[in-house]
Amino acid sequence: MKTSKLFATACFALCASAAPLFAADLVAEEPVAPVVDWTGFHLGAGVGGNFMLADIDAYANANHVECEGICGIEVVALREIPIGALYSLFVEGEDHSDLGDAGLFGTVEAGFDFQLGSNFVLGIVGNFDFGQGLKAKSETEGTVDVDFEGIRGDFSTFTDLDVAIKMDDSWGIGGRLGFLASESTLIYGIGGYTQAKFKARAKLDGGWESNLICIDCVTELDVSASDRDWLAGFFVGGGIETLLTEHLSLKGEYRYSNYESLSFKHEDSSSGECGNRTCFDDEFAAVKVDPVVHSVRAVLSWRF
Repeated sequence: MKTSKLFATACFALCASAAPLFAADLVAEEPVAPVVDWTGFHLGAGVGGNFMLADIDAYANANHVECEGICGIEVVALREIPIGALYSLFVEGEDHSDLGDAGLFGTVEAGFDFQLGSNFVLGIVGNFDFGQGLKAKSETEGTVDVDFEGIRGDFSTFTDLDVAIKMDDSWGIGGRLGFLASESTLIYGIGGYTQAKFKARAKLDGGWESNLICIDCVTELDVSASDRDWLAGFFVGGGIETLLTEHLSLKGEYRYSNYESLSFKHEDSSSGECGNRTCFDDEFAAVKVDPVVHSVRAVLSWRF
């Protein structure tokens, strides 16, 4: 009987001593909730810098043919020049170049992030960039061909083709996927759709002059074409974002944006009479622009 009591007492003591250990194991096996959760909406504002590079092809020309008589010039010495002589004047310029400009811009953005497990964050973000005002221009010399029927002399020619491109506001929307290097630091890639407002212009100033057959005899022309439009494109990039507080974050981001071409032309053909001036029967100007933009931005966001 005494042996049974001793055995029962020992079993009770063993169970009593093991109970706290068992309870501790149960507590340890419960999942630990993350201290930081990236899921939620966010609004942000920031500043950045960008560099625009535009591949430009521009053409402009004017052709004046078979203008009879004096046509706006004062003949001083006829010599052996026939009064009713025909002449043609052909002016052209072309520019194939890469134009670039750098500037600053402001940005506002909004988005939503969803944390996947403890290591990944998936999100969507939209932004509007303003105040960019990037401008690039080029000026090249063109050629002037003057042909007077029966006239031989020295002619001074001049022509410049002025080409310019400007980028204004832009916006974009896209998605991002990131990896949490720590609970408060996200490294991510981003990509999406973008539009930007561009304007381009080509202007040809040219002509010829000669004091051989007239006093201050100058023939000039002004052929130009310009257009503006919102160009669609895509952007890709990456960045790093860190939580400064529970609701405040700061990120730095790089983007490469590639836009569609801006193409336009101007044509003016007429067969009107010259009268007492120099007229051009055929004027033509065309521009094709392919722009890309590199940008970096810093954005401070409030997370809800």
